[in-house]
Amino acid sequence: MGTSVSHRSPRTVSWAAVSAAYRASNVGIDRVVAELWRAARSEPSSNWESLLAGPAVTICLRSALANAGPEGALRAASRQISQELVSSLAADIAKRAVVKSFSHEDKASGFARELLVEASNYLVARDLSGAISPNSRNTTVSQAIAFKERISQRVSAAVHDAGSPSSESAAWTDFLHRAIERLVG
Repeated sequence: MGTSVSHRSPRTVSWAAVSAAYRASNVGIDRVVAELWRAARSEPSSNWESLLAGPAVTICLRSALANAGPEGALRAASRQISQELVSSLAADIAKRAVVKSFSHEDKASGFARELLVEASNYLVARDLSGAISPNSRNTTVSQAIAFKERISQRVSAAVHDAGSPSSESAAWTDFLHRAIERLVG
């Protein structure tokens, strides 16, 4: 018996547009990403731009920049997030980005790219399985995996084009807004 719970996207007009984009083969990846991030910041209670601007994310960015290796950075970020009681889903996604940021020459830029890719992957994974069907863009799981990878590549490229963020809270929030604006077009 499994213990994980699948949380689908809210049943709103914005998320219905995302679902339609997942299914329609004539909708390009840029448009899919735009619809995804429009929907992701459309709900006041679960605005992903606000969630990713939170203190746990800046803790993770600072930790990635201040440590020489991924293990130490992750350990330091986890400790501070726990001490400051700011644990959340966004914090978990940011911790993944901490580790992955060490594969980039510019850790700050790498962190931002990996954070938004991981957040996108989470958002896509909530609903993509429901968009696999004989009459859909993705008729097999393999096609859906490749589709999700194309979304990740597009997100990574757009965030890379936004430059390198600062770990100062207000500057991070400004950078994040600019990066997400690039995603929504």
